[in-house]
Amino acid sequence: MFIWVFWSHYLFVMCLFSNNSYIILYQLFIHFSKTPTISHWVYICPLLGLAHFIVAYFDNYWYVAIGCVLQGSTFGVINSQSPAVMYEAAGLKRYPQGMALVNLMYGFGNLFSNVIGGKYQHALYVNV
Repeated sequence: MFIWVFWSHYLFVMCLFSNNSYIILYQLFIHFSKTPTISHWVYICPLLGLAHFIVAYFDNYWYVAIGCVLQGSTFGVINSQSPAVMYEAAGLKRYPQGMALVNLMYGFGNLFSNVIGGKYQHALYVNV
């Protein structure tokens, strides 16, 4: 019962902050519109790594909740910025092929991340 309640809260918090990050991203876009979009990933990707570390290595509810908030926010920002990054990288002429490649890579990541993460967790005996 506890595991179901824990994971349902995890998914709720992650989805909530993933959706709200679009609003936050729009406000940030107004202030940083002159900077290339991919340069913002310099600080977003380490935050995502920190969120993964928090969720994987801490078993306290509040640490995991903070990790969920951080994961949801960074996933939302990365997913909403990927079309802009691809447009800046590929240009208008090659944008459809670029977005198809982005979606394909996201699909491969979603397909294999659970398998790789499960083997990693089993190899290190991480308790989540």
